[in-house]
Amino acid sequence: MRKTTFNVFVVFLLVIMGASFHGMIFPQMAVGADSGDYQKWKSVGSTAAIEGVNRIAVRSMVLPFQRKWIALSNAGYAEPNGQCTIAALDGLSEKLGVSRGAQTLVEVHSAPEKPLWFAIYDAFTGFLAYLQVNPERVEWDISDASNIFSKITVENVKANYIFNNADSFAPDFGGNEFAIVTIANAVAAGVPAYVFRSLEFHDHLCPGLTSGILIGQFAKHYFRALGTGSWFVQGLQPWCKEDALMVMLNATPGKSGYGVIYSTPEERKKWAPYGDAVNIIFHYNPETKLWEGLVVGFQWASQTGCEQFSNNLVKKLCSDLYYLNYLDQPELFVKVLTTLTLKPGVHPKSLRY
Repeated sequence: MRKTTFNVFVVFLLVIMGASFHGMIFPQMAVGADSGDYQKWKSVGSTAAIEGVNRIAVRSMVLPFQRKWIALSNAGYAEPNGQCTIAALDGLSEKLGVSRGAQTLVEVHSAPEKPLWFAIYDAFTGFLAYLQVNPERVEWDISDASNIFSKITVENVKANYIFNNADSFAPDFGGNEFAIVTIANAVAAGVPAYVFRSLEFHDHLCPGLTSGILIGQFAKHYFRALGTGSWFVQGLQPWCKEDALMVMLNATPGKSGYGVIYSTPEERKKWAPYGDAVNIIFHYNPETKLWEGLVVGFQWASQTGCEQFSNNLVKKLCSDLYYLNYLDQPELFVKVLTTLTLKPGVHPKSLRY
């Protein structure tokens, strides 16, 4: 009996020692992350979340369980004072319960020199709090919002409210008005993951990006029987759509999957009868070992119901939401002008247009 007890004690001791040893070898902080910087920027995200919630609560009195939080930020891309800010996303997630999987935590692409900002959105009431970080004061007491935020504004940005107040709608979100308003409303509407990823990468949602999303959807449906072959996209008239196609088809220049030419109207006249072509979408057929291509055009809707708005931001938001209703019907806008199959051994990147 005593020996059994001793053996149990030894096993228990080894488990404790093993856990301690594991903690020394594999600490809680991810490899490469400085614990001080991590905690600092996580605290900045937490402070933004708390301050945003408090500011919205003053403007809209509803029960806590009714609120539906969505958080947007360029944390991880913005680098105030040359510092990495991605830990701020953990602070938002911890305080608001937002997450990547639920598509309620939006990582908005931006240049590194842009100001770090947060947008805390309550999709239930429509109120959004915008908080912009003052990089010169972020080293102070980061628990005090008056120290670290150079701008805090709260506005109702729900689509229906905006449409009913189009003439007077003029939020001040530090120059990020269009990005924040369009993304917040699209995410609140419950867009699919491929739209979510595309608008994050493009840093806003606009009709131009939506056209690329529809072209991407069309291509996926058209080539669905070919399985897992590679993609190559040739942009013939580049606009915002290219960003969506890169994201949706994993077709990037770095992987020899994307090319563009900035064609002129005079050049496009020489392409007749395919002068309206905007992209060539190639897919590799693993069975025939040949690249098959679609030359496509895009036909904008003649009427979207948005023509009544003179406010450009409002008009584009209206158009965005209109086109998102047709994600499962891309053929209404995407037109196949012709098809082609390249000769054996020929890659689309070798073509000259």
